Amino acid sequence: MNNAVIRYFGTVEDFAPEHWDEALTVNLSAPFHTIRLFVPGMKAKGWGRIVNMASIYSHFATVNRIDYVTTKTALLGLTRAVALELAQTNITCNAICPGTVMTPAIERRMRNEM
Repeated sequence: MNNAVIRYFGTVEDFAPEHWDEALTVNLSAPFHTIRLFVPGMKAKGWGRIVNMASIYSHFATVNRIDYVTTKTALLGLTRAVALELAQTNITCNAICPGTVMTPAIERRMRNEM
């Protein structure tokens, strides 16, 4: 289960390059390397399940979240590619794409954005 995430908020022109690099590392490279390292063991056992935690933002963009939208969209692409590559094995690769859960932090953010 790949569920690590980091995200920053800001416009594309104000987005810090180091935040971009960190988001790519945590949100996309870490799942890739985890999958890459676990697949040989799954193949040896003849079974495996890979689950990537994507997001509704894998399908729809929103403002001021360039890193999150980009990496979650790419994670969905990674999931599709791995699923097809492993289709002839007993290993599956799927993504869960939940929407926003109303929490106090989300409610505050929504009030500030509207």
